[in-house]
Order: sequence, then structure tokens, then C-alpha cells
Amino acid sequence: MDLADPQAVGGPPAARPPAPPAPPPPHRVALQELDRLRSGKLLPRGETQRFAFELSGILRRYLGRRFTFPAVEWTTTEILQGLPTDLRTASREIDLRQVLDATDMVKYAGKDVGATKLLNLTDVCQGIVEETRPVEEEDEEDTHSEIFVMDEAEEDTLDGPLTADDDWEDED
Repeated sequence: MDLADPQAVGGPPAARPPAPPAPPPPHRVALQELDRLRSGKLLPRGETQRFAFELSGILRRYLGRRFTFPAVEWTTTEILQGLPTDLRTASREIDLRQVLDATDMVKYAGKDVGATKLLNLTDVCQGIVEETRPVEEEDEEDTHSEIFVMDEAEEDTLDGPLTADDDWEDED
């Protein structure tokens, strides 16, 4: 018996380590990665192929995490088919195909699309991420700034300020 162990001598159980923090939502990760890529040194150094690899990877990782499919391993067609039907709009498919096809041409065919085109594709990726992020995340930072305004009819129903003793049941 180890007398240094509180459980061995009937003491309180050992404290559990705190749970690790939840990972950030996929859209936040993707937007940070896009900002980092956009402001990085790859394009000024002429590393368009590496930039295209990074851009494609950011979009594919986001789609895979957001919609739970292996987008990094899938073809463009499989990715488009893997999107939930309620998120499959013609313009979104055009944007996705534009980014994935262009980055694939740079990555695999060695085509040079130019820095300006790659920056434009980065903006398209950002739009895709912002359009497809979960609705509950959109106004997360602004949840406490709403102002409630009563009209005169509602004001007339108040008997004074609410207190802890007030009955919170509906009066139906």
C-alpha cells in the first residue's frame, strides 16, 4: 500500500486533469489559414505551385471537417456530390469547381495561373467558407448587443420592474 496515495488511505479521489479545450470550429480554422496564406511570402517569392497546394488543402480540409467527408482524398466531382443537398447551389458549385480545377491545374499540370488569379481564388475560398459556416456561429460575437424595444401596448401591461419574486408563468 502506498501511503502517499490519498486513495490508498481512504482520502479523497485524485483530481482529474481538466478536459482539453474543444477544437475551434472548421470555419474559424479555415479563415485563419486563408488570412495567413494571403499575407504570407509564397506569392512574392513566385511560389505559385506551393500557394496552390496550400489553398487547395485549406479548402479541402474545411469541407471535410465541416461536412464530415474525406475531401482531401476525393476528386472535385466527389466533393461536389458529397455536399449536403441543401448547400448545393449552382453558384457554390461553380465557385468550388473554379478553385479546385484551377489549383489542380497548377498542382498537377504545372500551369501558371499567376499570383493575381490565385489571390482571387483565395477570396472565392473565403466566400465559400463564410457562406457554408453553421448558422449559429454567424452572430456568435454579437449575441448580447440586441436591444429590446417595447411598443406602448406592451408597456401598459407592466406593473413595475420584474423581481425574483415575480411569477414567471404565462398568464394564459
